[in-house]
Amino acid sequence: MKYQNLIFDFDGTLADSLEEGRLIFNDFAKKHDIDEIKKEDLNTLKNYNLKEFLKIKKLSKARFLQFIAVAKIELGKRISKIPLIENVEMLLPKLQQHTNFMGILTSNSQKNVEVFLKENQLLGYFDHIGSSSKLLNKSRYINAMLKKYSLNRHETLFIGDEIRDIQASHKSKIDVAAVTWGFNSRTSLKKEKPTFCFDTPKDLLNLITPTT
Repeated sequence: MKYQNLIFDFDGTLADSLEEGRLIFNDFAKKHDIDEIKKEDLNTLKNYNLKEFLKIKKLSKARFLQFIAVAKIELGKRISKIPLIENVEMLLPKLQQHTNFMGILTSNSQKNVEVFLKENQLLGYFDHIGSSSKLLNKSRYINAMLKKYSLNRHETLFIGDEIRDIQASHKSKIDVAAVTWGFNSRTSLKKEKPTFCFDTPKDLLNLITPTT
């Protein structure tokens, strides 16, 4: 198959952490006089990229980075509450059989990801877990992973749920599959021209193992 190397985003792609993230954001918002995010707001917010979100919520980048730091700590405390995206536990073993490398690149902490994967008995499926501190420069970390593991760009696919995942993949000149079950909406993802747009984990499986 063309794609021998898969790099996954974590939150929203493998872990269904959107609701816990919303609750953590609201706790943070109360302390800093920021408008909270109501459940009914989510469908609208899914259409915005990160810069637009910050503008709408009147958040400076510095304040948002402060929130990210807090969120990593709080997510660590709530890791047992976060469910897997449906069917991911069935997807990963089959993908591993047909690829040479599977990694994770996340804005979450490496420790949180490792604990989550261990609790779900999935840690052994990944060759690398990397944490990106640059919210808008994920391509730098993609390039580092490609170099460290000598991954062929043309055989590597990034899988993510956000607009910035697509933009980073384009910048790194690798193909990208946008998944619609995470943070950004299908419409907003398609505008960024991903290589693929998947509505279910099975769509990814069918790409990598088309005979399945």
